[in-house]
Amino acid sequence: MRSSKCPPFRWARWAGLVAANWLRREATTVGSLMCHFRTGSLLGSFAVGFPADAEISGEEHPHLNEAHLLAERQRRIDRDAFEVGLEPVVDGLAGRYWSLRRGR
Repeated sequence: MRSSKCPPFRWARWAGLVAANWLRREATTVGSLMCHFRTGSLLGSFAVGFPADAEISGEEHPHLNEAHLLAERQRRIDRDAFEVGLEPVVDGLAGRYWSLRRGR
């Protein structure tokens, strides 16, 4: 039975992992991992950390002469970065799942 304190999306994530034969402890750990991963992506964007003025970053750091363009491409950069980060997480979880299954 689901606790009234557990939000439905967290319960569904955990229950789905358990239904897919993850150990309950591992399902809890994976649920927490995904919460941290998602929260981190919501905290800020790498692309907006640079000055919008090309002259500012270009004078002090010539190798960043196009950094001012990042802000206007923020959405794509953030989406691509999320996918780059998600792929190793999913691959690592798949490896962990099969490792745990062999150990049973």
